[in-house]
Parts: sequence; structure tokens; C-alpha cells
Amino acid sequence: KQHRNMLCDPDHLQALQEENADLHQNLLQTVVCIESLEAELQRTRDELSHVKEKYKSLLPTHSGTKEANNLLGEHLHKASESLSSERKFLLNRVSQLGSELNDAHRTIAALENINVPVLVKELLEKYFGSAEAIQTFLTNSFPTSQQTDGQSCDPRAEEAAQGCLSESEAGRQRVTAFMPIKQALTPAKNEGSLPGQHESTHGPSFSLAEMGAASYKTTAPSYPAR
Repeated sequence: KQHRNMLCDPDHLQALQEENADLHQNLLQTVVCIESLEAELQRTRDELSHVKEKYKSLLPTHSGTKEANNLLGEHLHKASESLSSERKFLLNRVSQLGSELNDAHRTIAALENINVPVLVKELLEKYFGSAEAIQTFLTNSFPTSQQTDGQSCDPRAEEAAQGCLSESEAGRQRVTAFMPIKQALTPAKNEGSLPGQHESTHGPSFSLAEMGAASYKTTAPSYPAR
């Protein structure tokens, strides 16, 4: 009876109706929220699908880029090794050229320090044995060339040759290989042609190689340091 009385109470019915209206309003708001959430979920699904498609399209590009990077890394490594070996070769070449340049400087210094009169004297003494044999050779050579060529013998040439020998014996004056020998060139030229003409009579002639060996033997201990 009490429950029936409460249901028949107009105030209680009014309260229930108001509560029902509030619940209905809340339900409508909940439905609206659910619909908006469903719409947002659909947009998210669409975006996810688009991202998946983009990922699938970028995957081959990524693989190709990775392979290209690996290939470029190998080429870079090979180029680095090639440049390193070339650098070592160039350093060795520079060192070799520096050594050759130092040898050239020493050779030039040795050639500048050649004592020409002493060298000529040693070569002449090597082939003729003594100063008397050289004097005899010069005395016999100049008249022979005068009879052959029909020209007069220059006595100054013989005096220059004798002066060259005496100068090398007495003063041992140092003359560079690049300075002209004042009057000793004339007998030197005559001597260079005469032994070839009278080789069978006066003995063999000396070669440039032997002159170089003699000059090296003479100047080897006195290399200047550069």
C-alpha cells in the first residue's frame, strides 16, 4: 500500500518524469558523442590506410636507396684506397727525385772541381809512360801533320802543351770543367785527332769513358756536402 501510495503521489511522479527527461537528454548527448567518435575513428582508419599505402610505395624506394648507399660506400672506400696508394707512390717518387737531384748536385760539383791539367797529365802518362815519351810524341806528331795537311806547325801549341804539363806538375792549379782552357785546347784538339791517324805508330788513344773514370777517381774524395 505504501508503494502504491508513492506511485500515486503526484510529486513523486513529477520527480520521476524530470529524472527520465534528464536521462533521455544524457542519452542523446551520449549518442552524439558516439557518432562523433565513430566519425573520428573512420577518419583515423582512412588515414591509417593512406599511411599504409604510402609506406608500401616508399618501401621499394627505401630498399633502392639503401643499395645505392652501400654501392656508393664501396666506391668511396675504393677511391680512398686508390688515393692512398697514389699518395704513397707520389711520396716515394718525390723522395727518389730528391735523391737524384742531390746526386746531380754532387755530380755538378764534382765536374766543377775537375783539375783538367792534372787529368790530362795522368791520362798522357798512363799511355806514354813518362814525360819524355809525351815530348817525343808531340815532337813527332806536329811535323807529321805538317807534311800531311801542307800547313805550318804552330810552335805556340807545343809550348802550350809543355806549359800545361809543367803547370800541372808544379802548381797543380784547379780549373773547372766549364771554364775554357786558355791555350791548352789547341794541343788537346790536335792530340785528339793525331792518335787516331797514327794509332799503329804511337799507341792506342784514350776514350771519354776512361777520362770520366779518371776524373771520378781524382775528384771522388772531395765531394762537397749540399
